[in-house]
Amino acid sequence: MTLIICETTGNPLYETTEGVNHPVDYTFDSVNNFVHAPNVHFEELQYCCLGMATEIDKLNARLQKIRDGYDRDGSVGGLSQIMD
Repeated sequence: MTLIICETTGNPLYETTEGVNHPVDYTFDSVNNFVHAPNVHFEELQYCCLGMATEIDKLNARLQKIRDGYDRDGSVGGLSQIMD
């Protein structure tokens, strides 16, 4: 893995994994900057989309665990299990 750092801010812009560039995180600004960067290839956009879909799946799974915790006993117990 290689990080590409912004020369002006010093913040990581994107990283390279197995020869494919992708955003460091999936915040709107990071993805927007990555998508509009020069020399971004179609395969890198696909990788970005798949990474975002994976993150959405993880968030949905966490949300379902929280909902299941509330459904069982109506307490906030589900939240403590998720945050550990």
